[in-house]
Amino acid sequence: MTHCSPVQATPLQYLDANASVADLFYFAVHRFRTASLMLKNQACMTARQGEEVDTSHFAEGAHLLLQTGCEALQIVEQRLCEQRVFG
Repeated sequence: MTHCSPVQATPLQYLDANASVADLFYFAVHRFRTASLMLKNQACMTARQGEEVDTSHFAEGAHLLLQTGCEALQIVEQRLCEQRVFG
């Protein structure tokens, strides 16, 4: 029986559901911060600096980072609920 959860966006990436809560949390935080920086950079670009395709690629990259971060936090939430940390 595997304890890895496939990441929905990228089937070749897996999250270890048995990783420590701290590792999962920092995995998510790193992705949220990276996505935030990507979106900030995108917001600072003028129409002449970025093509439509670039905008699409930035959005797709940010989406993948946010999705995997959210999936990691879902595992954290589940683990904490099992430990009755959350009501």
